Amino acid sequence: MAAFHVVLFHLMAGSLTHLPAPVQRLLAQGPESVTIFFILSGFVLVYTYRDRAAEDPKRFWWARVARIYPVYLLTLLVALPMFLGHPPQYDNIQLETTPVPFGATFNTHWAAGLACLLLLQAWLPPAVLKWNYPGWSLSAEAFFYVLFPWFGSVLARQSQGRLWRIALATWVASIGMTAGWWMISRQMPLHGIQPIWWGDVLQFNPLIRLPEFVIGMVIGFRFMDGVTPGRAAQRAALAAVAIIGMWMVPWSGVASRFENSLLIPIYATLVLYLAYGEGRLGRWLASPTMVSLGKASYALYLVHAPVIFMSAKLISRNQTPGPHYLRTVMELLTTAAVAVGASLLIYRFVEEPARQRIRRWSARR
Repeated sequence: MAAFHVVLFHLMAGSLTHLPAPVQRLLAQGPESVTIFFILSGFVLVYTYRDRAAEDPKRFWWARVARIYPVYLLTLLVALPMFLGHPPQYDNIQLETTPVPFGATFNTHWAAGLACLLLLQAWLPPAVLKWNYPGWSLSAEAFFYVLFPWFGSVLARQSQGRLWRIALATWVASIGMTAGWWMISRQMPLHGIQPIWWGDVLQFNPLIRLPEFVIGMVIGFRFMDGVTPGRAAQRAALAAVAIIGMWMVPWSGVASRFENSLLIPIYATLVLYLAYGEGRLGRWLASPTMVSLGKASYALYLVHAPVIFMSAKLISRNQTPGPHYLRTVMELLTTAAVAVGASLLIYRFVEEPARQRIRRWSARR
């Protein structure tokens, strides 16, 4: 569901002003769903590997490459027209025209393209949203994968009580890093385009986003202990309602900088209790249709940006202002249908076959 929220966020950009203010804020919280994605990633890796990744890290890393890189590379190729000469509205396109001494070498397509191919763009503010901009989160995930074998081995040896203390300390560290970033930003003599780069550090830097992944691992171990809590469905529903309510509340000023960190426990609660599959929401997510869409959600997350870009170029526009806005309900529905259809095809004919082939090849080696 996190991937679909991000897709709606990008799809509805430019159309939000016609919606009620609470709905605008709800849809504008698309980037917050990436936090849920990072928590879920840590949870799923623990569920799949637990501490086994530490026994054979290379095998684990090859499995991760097989899982993410074929689709990632395919969508980079699909997004090539968007990258070459037509940066999207969400891109930090100011870097193309504003001369800044710091990091100026990354203002070129060559340097940004190389960073994207190597999954390093999240570490480089001038390159973080280049090419296929949702791919920045895969850059952060690659960093998490490097650390997972060690983290998994350490956390697997902890008691349940200590795991919760680690989760609490990690959450406090997330808030602390945000606070440190905010205090430094108030003191730094920034000028020109550098404030944009500095803002990108808080939102995209893998080290700052690492606590979300670690907390996902902790609740993964909590889930793996095999004890089903009472009223899991009610707790999941309550967490979902709380999240929607907090997203519809206006966050402004300094508070907006801390929103992501402060809401991490609620996101983790939702992921944990949904995993038990209880209640109507759990059964609905386990339905064949939702399972199929879930399998294709990774492809949808990566392919939707170039689909939106190409739709904006192909669909005739009868209104103003601004480029790249999809303005009518029919246009939005058509674009969404194309993105979902493309993701299902990519999963069926690219993602799964490529994953199997790479894993067989790595096993032979």
